[in-house]
Amino acid sequence: MKARRLAGLLLAASLGLARCAGATPAAETVAVPAWAIAADASRPAATAYNALHPLIRPVDAAGRPLRGSGRPMDEQASCGACHDVPFIRANSRHWNAKVKVDCLACHFSGGVLPHDPHAYDGQGRLKRPWTRLSDPSSEACLSCHGVGDLGRQPLVLPESYLQPGHLGALHPDHFSRMAGTVFSGQTPHDSGLNLAGKDRLLGPWDVHAARLLRCVNCHAAPNGPDRNPASAGPSHLLRDPRHEDLAQFLHQPDHHLVMQDCRQCHDPGKTHAFLPYAQRHLDRLACQACHVPSVHAPVLMEEDRTVALRDGLPRQVWRNMQGDGPLNTRLVTPFHPWLLPVGDGARLRPVNLVTERAWVDAAGREVAWAQVRHAWGAAAPAADQGPASAATLAQVGRRLGALGVRDPHTEAVTRLVPIVHGIQPGPEALRRCVECHAPGGRMDPRPRLSLGQAPLPTLLGAAASAGTVTADALGAVLQRPPLPPSLVLPGQGWKAWSSRLGFAFFLLAVLAVLGHALFRLATAQRRRHLPTHRQQRVYLFGVYERLWHWLMATSTLLLIYSGMSIHFAGAWPGLHLVPAVAIHNALAVVLLVNAFLSLFYHLTTRRIRQFLPPAGNLGRDLWAQARYYLDGIFAGAPHPAAKSAKRKLNALQQLTYMALLNVLFPFQVLTGILLWMAGHWPGLLEPAGGLAVLTPLHDLGSWLLLSFTVGHLYLTTTGHSLTSNLKAMVDGWDSVDADDPTEEQP
Repeated sequence: MKARRLAGLLLAASLGLARCAGATPAAETVAVPAWAIAADASRPAATAYNALHPLIRPVDAAGRPLRGSGRPMDEQASCGACHDVPFIRANSRHWNAKVKVDCLACHFSGGVLPHDPHAYDGQGRLKRPWTRLSDPSSEACLSCHGVGDLGRQPLVLPESYLQPGHLGALHPDHFSRMAGTVFSGQTPHDSGLNLAGKDRLLGPWDVHAARLLRCVNCHAAPNGPDRNPASAGPSHLLRDPRHEDLAQFLHQPDHHLVMQDCRQCHDPGKTHAFLPYAQRHLDRLACQACHVPSVHAPVLMEEDRTVALRDGLPRQVWRNMQGDGPLNTRLVTPFHPWLLPVGDGARLRPVNLVTERAWVDAAGREVAWAQVRHAWGAAAPAADQGPASAATLAQVGRRLGALGVRDPHTEAVTRLVPIVHGIQPGPEALRRCVECHAPGGRMDPRPRLSLGQAPLPTLLGAAASAGTVTADALGAVLQRPPLPPSLVLPGQGWKAWSSRLGFAFFLLAVLAVLGHALFRLATAQRRRHLPTHRQQRVYLFGVYERLWHWLMATSTLLLIYSGMSIHFAGAWPGLHLVPAVAIHNALAVVLLVNAFLSLFYHLTTRRIRQFLPPAGNLGRDLWAQARYYLDGIFAGAPHPAAKSAKRKLNALQQLTYMALLNVLFPFQVLTGILLWMAGHWPGLLEPAGGLAVLTPLHDLGSWLLLSFTVGHLYLTTTGHSLTSNLKAMVDGWDSVDADDPTEEQP
């Protein structure tokens, strides 16, 4: 036990040295002294080796030293004295039924033991210069997981990019070809790819690679002593100071290599104050939603391995790559990923959807690609041909059966691929709100899944919750379900019930006004010969009443306009979403202050009586006023309620203003305040439905206000002249019938 602990401490010291040295790539290399090279000419001139790790004695399953024999190393016999190999394999995403990645592939430079016998001493141990053990390098990760170049050579795509994959297994370039991301500190401008707009692509492929971060900085053992996640201890602790020592960790390291959240390193609250309702954005969006605005490597849409083309490759459909010929000469345009809730369902993340078609046998295993190519033979189509017909596939199936494949049939699956790399710095991140909030944005379209129709693909894993597969004339598309209430977006609700109902009210108001105006115009000639009443000018509206009216009218109209800019984000002329939100909130404050001062004024001066209909005769007065607008106005009849300084509003106006000021206006104020609160404290109103309830209610109130405004503006033309009511609200003077007694202004 003491020996194991001593070895563990020694390993801990060596790992600590390697971690510290990992700050820069150059620090990982330990140069061999010149005298050591002279003493043993078989040693490399300079190599990366671990100066503190105990010398290892690689042996095979029979316990025989390898010494460059080429036999496979037995990890338990070679490393089990210090490391719990069964525990590591049981807790590793790199060792399971589908994939088996041994320790050397990640922890030994080059991934294989040296074949040179001079690299081993007399006991079969690796000599110190060849003890090249360390944390996994980024190059080792990229050899299996994607495309990247951490050196200075212009980045190009490997030919493996076009090679066929396999159902249920990762392609060597999977996160690049399926997500379009590249891990490199270079810029796309300096790459060897044929990119559209290449001269403008001056940001790095991934800002983390440009900042010299390595894969292990984010993909690390979750039980590492430098991690100490809160889940390892009491829930009330952000970090648990109690942890295993380095020796215990090295004995049983957890190799699940979890992906660290961006916010474990970054504090977005300090850099995102420019966002309207920043906290809601941070709670509902993954960082990649804005920091991966587009990707520039070719992104796969469909790989049809039921068809073998003449060039020996499967039929592939790319979302953003055109042409044929050499891979790096094909034109690649930017791909803008869609946003879908992934994982916990609470945050929107950029994703791609990749469909794979393949021949499978009776046991559900994919048929080997060599057999598929042989079955196609001379019938292999050219690359520019479309999907194979059902008859052709049936014939290929019979040929596969003749080759010994039991019950060959085709299967199609669609995977949802989260896009987590390709992070852009702040200036390159997405800042145009219409990219998400406008109809047709990243949240709106139906992503295409396939250009083939037989059979429709099955959604696997996380894709199953993304929607359902439907067919159209071209193939298969994803039909997304409605967004959950917590992800309702302003600008995306223009098809909601509230918009349809509100627009119906607005359209009814417009049609009523147009019909009434046209009939007035048609009967105008008949009214010219009627006798006119004697008029006298009376001062009806004081300075404050006019100021209040115009301030209320202006703020209401601007609120409607800025609200439409938010509601129809990207489709409404004028304001962009960010200034629209700021202006809308500022106008709301102006309107509230003005309304409060107006209420104070009308109460203290008792002018609030102007808005109260007289008791006893309300029904008669309302009917008389309605008959006037429906009939009397066309015949030139006198107004049923003579205007005076004491009674400036008729019964219908009084009832309308009572409803407006006591029902609709408070309703809009309340829902507006709740919307503002939902933006700043997203979780506060979620139990009551949050934005999914508040947004359509506020939207409906806005349409009702707009409908009232249309009717109000038209009714200003029904005075003694078309503009008399408007002029009265400008200078305060209006004409009234001289036959009616006038009263002093109260």
